[in-house]
Amino acid sequence: MVYSGMERRTRGDANLTEEYRNAVANDADAWIAACGGLETPFSHCGVDWLYVYNPARDEHGYLNMNTDIVQEASPWDK
Repeated sequence: MVYSGMERRTRGDANLTEEYRNAVANDADAWIAACGGLETPFSHCGVDWLYVYNPARDEHGYLNMNTDIVQEASPWDK
């Protein structure tokens, strides 16, 4: 499998989750856990966040897990 975007080049196929593989293979316009699907949620100032990736846009963002809104800037960069 050949990947063109930064996110997709940084992981070997063996480390990708099935959800991540499918999203990338279908060029899905959906936000999925970054780092091959292995990114884990974290808390910042009492808010739960997940670093995410959108294969169709080849963009990263931060999903506010309380509001279900993705933002480009990290939560600590205000």
